[in-house]
Amino acid sequence: MQPPAIAAETDAVPTEVIRAQGFWPQAQQLLQAQILLVDRIERAVAEPDPNQVRAARGQLTLQTAAVDRFLKSQYPLPNLLCAPTRIRVGNTEEPFTVGSGLSQSQGTVYCNLYQSTQRLASLGDLLDRRLFMLASIAEVKPLRVVGERQAPSLPGTPTQSPNLGKPATYRYGTAPTLPTEKPLVIGEAAKTAIADYVPPMSPAIAPPPEAAPVLQSIKQLLTRTQSAFPNAASFSTPTRQAEALDQYAYGLYPKERQLYAKFLEQPNTGIARVLLSEAYRPRPSALQNRLEPTVAERFPFVPLVQSEAKFTPRFLLEIENGRFQLVQSGLNYGFLAPMGDVPIESLQATLSAQQVELAPNLRQFFLTYAPPNQLDAIQTDRRRFLSGKVNNLALNQPLMSQAPISLNQTYLMRSLQFQMPEIVMSREPVSRRDRRYLDLLLETPSSDHLLAFRPVIRHSDGTYTVLWRVLQQFPDPQIQDLDKYVNLD
Repeated sequence: MQPPAIAAETDAVPTEVIRAQGFWPQAQQLLQAQILLVDRIERAVAEPDPNQVRAARGQLTLQTAAVDRFLKSQYPLPNLLCAPTRIRVGNTEEPFTVGSGLSQSQGTVYCNLYQSTQRLASLGDLLDRRLFMLASIAEVKPLRVVGERQAPSLPGTPTQSPNLGKPATYRYGTAPTLPTEKPLVIGEAAKTAIADYVPPMSPAIAPPPEAAPVLQSIKQLLTRTQSAFPNAASFSTPTRQAEALDQYAYGLYPKERQLYAKFLEQPNTGIARVLLSEAYRPRPSALQNRLEPTVAERFPFVPLVQSEAKFTPRFLLEIENGRFQLVQSGLNYGFLAPMGDVPIESLQATLSAQQVELAPNLRQFFLTYAPPNQLDAIQTDRRRFLSGKVNNLALNQPLMSQAPISLNQTYLMRSLQFQMPEIVMSREPVSRRDRRYLDLLLETPSSDHLLAFRPVIRHSDGTYTVLWRVLQQFPDPQIQDLDKYVNLD
């Protein structure tokens, strides 16, 4: 079933005008539009927003009509010209272009545009079905059809044609403003900020499997088509543009590694972009597909050491309310403190008093802190560093997992990380048959590092580029009573 013409469609351009404009400029413009359309359809079938699907469907109709007008302006029967019939010219087989007036390269572009458009048109029904399916997730008013008389509306009321550039309205509304989530306490039942409140869950919608091979074949065909153009022709790839924008938003700039290449040549050093904590928190009321990779998955925290093991300690640091903060995930915890404008490359593992501006007892605590070996005691220490209540740890000043940000100041950090067993975190019951493997199931890889980091660049979005260096690696902390937190069947 053909979709109704939408209001944005333009009048047909006369064939004589199209031919007079020249083959290559028009073909280049249409091919670029084809590349952008493929990317738009690819994004539309991967996300739950019906606005994007509707926009892609309308653009498909317009692009199909534009390519058809161009093809017929060059040769009236593209299906005949681009039929698989081939004739032998010398020792090679070439497309049949006799009588078309097109050169060999023009014929290649002509037929590739025709074939790619035919394949794109086959996705029209798929987009229509997806639009109907997404109606249960988000609401979009119907588009006004060309020739349809729109009923007059009262002043201040919305018109029937929505702005497809804005996300559709999520049917499940918005989530209430909740206080900052408290760190998880392992072994205890967690309470929600609002009694009996269940946050909305973003939809999990996989792209239709039949779309991927079609889109991939079209992209390959369009890539081959570009090589048939004269050397002066250039095309922009939206996928590369999106990756570049993503990199600038969440990753390191290309020149930053070069700028600090000398420092990075030293062992146990690195460079990282420290992001705002909001970047890692998915918004439950946002219209998004939770199958799509998150920021944390696209830009994971950088490893502190290179290891082939499944557990890799990482530089877990984020920004919360204008302060550096250790990422509190799982059982991970630690503490940090500023120590003045100290060159990070000259720091020693012993933290000599001549190098760092730290009180002697604080400096000693960074070097001698021994984590407990009982889970409950570890969580108690973790809460102390979160709140700064460390008076019973013989310190004369607060020591926390946060510190105010100051550019070109060096910070000292102690980072303890654990890969907690799934059976402890999920509290899933362990069957009698699996109890024999309990020691293996309770294995907890861990790490304990003393490191220094120094913010060197502040970005306009409030994020920072920091240099870091591991000063010392302590023995891996051990938890000896995890069996108490196992739910035996």
